[in-house]
Amino acid sequence: MGLVLVKRLRMLGKEVCAFDVSPTAMQKARDAGARTAASPAEVAQGSSYIHVIVPKDEHLLDVTIGPAGVLEGAAPGALLLLHSTVMPETTQRVADAAAQAKVDVLETTITGIPSRLETGKAQILVGGPDALVERSRDYLQQAIGPVNHFGGYGAANIAKLAAALVSGANRVVLAEALSIVEAGGLNPEQFLNVLREVGSKLPAERWEELFVIKNGHAWHRPSTNLFRKDVGLAAKLAQSYNLDTPVTQGAAQTAARWVKEWDEMGVTRDPETWE
Repeated sequence: MGLVLVKRLRMLGKEVCAFDVSPTAMQKARDAGARTAASPAEVAQGSSYIHVIVPKDEHLLDVTIGPAGVLEGAAPGALLLLHSTVMPETTQRVADAAAQAKVDVLETTITGIPSRLETGKAQILVGGPDALVERSRDYLQQAIGPVNHFGGYGAANIAKLAAALVSGANRVVLAEALSIVEAGGLNPEQFLNVLREVGSKLPAERWEELFVIKNGHAWHRPSTNLFRKDVGLAAKLAQSYNLDTPVTQGAAQTAARWVKEWDEMGVTRDPETWE
């Protein structure tokens, strides 16, 4: 993603200076038109916008507040853009240190695959002060894509981690469903092709059909056979095959709890009327 961002910025005519711990990555950055530096601090010197994309929390802390880190070279008023998916408290720790150096910080996690960033269509999840977001909006939208401001520091990573959970859980539950299909002697490819035809839309793509947002809480609309019967039977079938399907079993337990709650409230009541 970092290399794609370099290419994107160069395409827009921006001067780019890059640093990476990998010599191979440094060469790729040079090949993409960036000059390279000996440290994050050197990258930050004279830079108005400082983009940081690293894998883990400890890497983000090292490259920003560690020795020869960004904050050693950044001038007051520079904007530090944190693109990494990390814990919210890590973002806050960097922001607190940057404030001492009078360096501005925005949490700007990037969603989507590199090809979307390459065309400027990646979604940016943003956390930070309102005024700073508005000041930077045009640059971010030009460089990366649409800006979604969720709140203060940490908000972007809360949203990003929740989105990652949805994506990851979808894959895990699909893998568990395939294990049931295979254990039953069915053709997994045939099953996947049918599933694609009948269930191509992910729940998030039709969330208005499934959830009601009321008083800051997402209520699942009452469902009949899916949660009252089918999910539980799928979990029972997996158990009969002695399969390790923890997500499936957890889904069945949650479905049973929801059904109980709906029955207590009156399953026919519309969530729009719920208190």
